[in-house]
Amino acid sequence: MKKNLYCFSFIFCLISLFFAKEGSFKIGNIKHDYNNLEFSFSEREADVSIKIGKFSMSTSNTSAGFSNNRSGDISIGPSKVQIQNVFIDASYPRIGYVTEANEVKYYMKFIVQASEIYRMENDSYPPDCLETLKEEDYLEIKESITKKWKFDCSFNEDGKGGIISATSTEKMGDGGGNKIEYNKETGKYTGYGQFNSLNKNLRDNLEFDLGSFRFDLNQFNFDIDDIEDRNLEDLAFNMKLTASNIILDLSQIRSFPLDVQQIFEQIGTIDELALNRATIITSYNSSKLFRFDVDGMTSLANIKITVSAIVDEIYPEKTQFQACSLTISNLSPEVNKIVSMIQTQTGFPIPMTNGSITFDVKDMLNAGQNPFGGF
Repeated sequence: MKKNLYCFSFIFCLISLFFAKEGSFKIGNIKHDYNNLEFSFSEREADVSIKIGKFSMSTSNTSAGFSNNRSGDISIGPSKVQIQNVFIDASYPRIGYVTEANEVKYYMKFIVQASEIYRMENDSYPPDCLETLKEEDYLEIKESITKKWKFDCSFNEDGKGGIISATSTEKMGDGGGNKIEYNKETGKYTGYGQFNSLNKNLRDNLEFDLGSFRFDLNQFNFDIDDIEDRNLEDLAFNMKLTASNIILDLSQIRSFPLDVQQIFEQIGTIDELALNRATIITSYNSSKLFRFDVDGMTSLANIKITVSAIVDEIYPEKTQFQACSLTISNLSPEVNKIVSMIQTQTGFPIPMTNGSITFDVKDMLNAGQNPFGGF
């Protein structure tokens, strides 16, 4: 009850501020904790379940205000969002499964339409399902379709009903014996590729585990001299994001998008992607010093990014970088193959020393050059 009252009061304050000419609000302390959350939903193409062990958020010493001279300020004190033990399980039709079915359905309807025209001109349906229509130019159908599918028609001579079926041959991606039927009277399809007949053997399954995710906003404040101008004054922030034990399980996916599949054919299939730990810290202060640091360890490689610069807010191109580097180390065999592919296909030189890749572009940026112009 108290939470609902707090929520109502907060919304009421925001609405009041929106219509007022001058106003402010302050938050001393707000904290919410939620445990053992579960969500699930199903639709025609996917089944998804989400479990969250813990979700918490808090903020303190936060305030905002504006005046009738169109100036304003926002100050956010120490705030935190924390999520732990998240598990996501998604199941969906395999790529190619629905595509193959949709392709043959397109031609099944063409066969029905051509058969109706044939009946109008000849007082009966064609003696076979496909050959007569093709030979007498009632229908054009791609050879790739007739190699993958065999068609059979059974139409009522009164024109009120009938069934056309397509059965796959061994040349179809999922093999022979898969059957789809179209009911002329109801206009509905049943069988292979239809959502009322999906089964686990023809679905891919994606699992995602998030051990821990935490976002800390230690400081965020700015002033606006003119709300319509929206130029931020006295901007300062300090944020930190940490994550650990994040795993994406790809082992139960048997078909990937074509471009991904082509990469896997060259480097080998990756069954699991893991982020063992990662820390991202960024800040900006009144001295115009901007910092951005990333330190991460994954199953593919370790990544370290360091950016430090004195920002020129009036002339951003004059910003002076004190550091700007990217280091990728402990490369997995898959990443080593990707690096070789990039160098072969683009001719872009990737600087590698003792098994590590390092890009240090501080001097190029300070000279106004594009460090990746040749990539």
